Amino acid sequence: MKLETYISELLYRHECVIVPSLGGFITNYRSAQIHPVSHTLRPPSKSISFNVQLQTNDGLLANYISACESISFATAQTKIEHFVKSIQNDLEHKKEAKLAKVGVLSSDLNGKISFEPDNTINYLLDSFGLDTVQSPAIIRTSKVVSLPKFVKGAKSIKTQKPSINWKVAAVILPLIGLSTYVSFQQDAVS
Repeated sequence: MKLETYISELLYRHECVIVPSLGGFITNYRSAQIHPVSHTLRPPSKSISFNVQLQTNDGLLANYISACESISFATAQTKIEHFVKSIQNDLEHKKEAKLAKVGVLSSDLNGKISFEPDNTINYLLDSFGLDTVQSPAIIRTSKVVSLPKFVKGAKSIKTQKPSINWKVAAVILPLIGLSTYVSFQQDAVS
């Protein structure tokens, strides 16, 4: 099996897969998107980026290869080294290297490596089975309702303000205060 397949499988489960001496493939969450012109709705996904600075071998890829192929860790590392040499050779001579299900690495005249991800695969497991949906455009029409400027014979309506019965409040408030005072006195005596 090709190493690109192993990298692709690891990107489903991990946020970063480092290929020693080449760089690291990083996944980032991307929320659902609506395209306003084509009226398409894309489900949430993981976008892939590439970082050349990630060179340290964390052993994730080699462990996965050794477990899948039932080979030793050292043999898996040797396979990775041959894979990296093949990629670097393609970048040097062809100026690009295609990684199936991952993307395309390309090299410019200065030797700087750029990455174009394969956007046909959604690496977010929570979005498994969700596909891009296209809907017809929604046409919204607004109805204008015209109202007459005035109505003949209309009487003005007076609003009643709620009135507080001050007599009841004058009796209840002192009773509440007195009962509170008595209960505190009884608590202090006991």
